[in-house]
Amino acid sequence: MESKLKLGQTVTDKITGLTGVITCIAEFMHSPPRVCVTPRKKPKDAEKESDHWLDEARLKPGKIALKVERKPATVPFGQKVKDPISGFSGVATARFYGDHILPETQGLVTPATAGAAQLFAAGL
Repeated sequence: MESKLKLGQTVTDKITGLTGVITCIAEFMHSPPRVCVTPRKKPKDAEKESDHWLDEARLKPGKIALKVERKPATVPFGQKVKDPISGFSGVATARFYGDHILPETQGLVTPATAGAAQLFAAGL
């Protein structure tokens, strides 16, 4: 499912009140998007608070804090794909977008037969 939120957008968690900026978005074929929120302010007792992965539905959207251009997905969910480097093949089941973490779109490919899924840069 495609996320309605944008990279670089400020959001607030409706449950905890955490406020931060979206630094990564994960979209999945069979479940709602999850969003990585990086807190804007450091807590008083720690040097750096870690990022938080949250369901998109928990987040109240705010203003764009950082303009990040998101490359469009080129492979639709469910399409059979093959990594030309490793030879791994399967079905495109997820996409990951990020600003500084993942400069290019990453894809998660689930094999057609039993086995572990693999993450690779394929413009998914």
